[in-house]
Amino acid sequence: MSIGQALALFDGSNQVFDAKIVQVDKKSIQLRLGSGLVEEDLESPLNLHLGQVISLGEKM
Repeated sequence: MSIGQALALFDGSNQVFDAKIVQVDKKSIQLRLGSGLVEEDLESPLNLHLGQVISLGEKM
């Protein structure tokens, strides 16, 4: 991502904030938050089940 690119930030409580990148460093990024605060229900209606298979030997 680069300076001037727009982002959508969310905090897990159905609030979405518009932001724009203003500075990028090796270990940090600075954003400017927009004025819009939008509440959306982003929770998926699907029930998901995740599984992990452990490979034998050094593959893992």
